[in-house]
Amino acid sequence: MTTARVGTGRARVGRIVATTTAAVTVGVTGSLVAAAPALAGSNGQQVYFDWGPAWGRATIEGFNNNGQYVTSPSIYLGASGYGALSDWWWKGSITVHFYYPDGSSRDSRTCWVPTEQSGSDWISCF
Repeated sequence: MTTARVGTGRARVGRIVATTTAAVTVGVTGSLVAAAPALAGSNGQQVYFDWGPAWGRATIEGFNNNGQYVTSPSIYLGASGYGALSDWWWKGSITVHFYYPDGSSRDSRTCWVPTEQSGSDWISCF
């Protein structure tokens, strides 16, 4: 197998390794194998809400997609009180804690997040 020399250093080595890996995969299996895409919303949902205090913060606690009880990092809320946390997946009963911009607690709300749903990875927590 030959590869064209493009670039230098790590970038070139990365392209050679990627090309070699793809060629070996095709050569061994006879076809290129691709990873299956994740099913949307099939083991928990990402959560958003729009009833927090303007310019405040929120945290979410509950069970993640791996069944571990966790607390999210602080979520910044905009002028409308909207907040969302990408790439954190929740399921079952979760609690959202809201804080005013000065850090004082406003309130907490609990909602139910289904393990799966069709059409979206996101669910609104009311």
